[in-house]
Amino acid sequence: MKKLISVCVLSFSFYALGFTGEDLSSANYIADQNIITKQTDAYSYRLDEKILRQEVIGMALKLK
Repeated sequence: MKKLISVCVLSFSFYALGFTGEDLSSANYIADQNIITKQTDAYSYRLDEKILRQEVIGMALKLK
């Protein structure tokens, strides 16, 4: 039973870290608004990584 739960949790975490074309278009939109830096490709946006507290504060200040 523990192995089954571990496999389910592991497969869910990989799914949660992926990004879609919609995420990329949203990133391009907010980059066009000068809230984040425009990147050359999808992987440069780091959409599958965690966001730092400092990055959230920086974006919030730019929105203000």
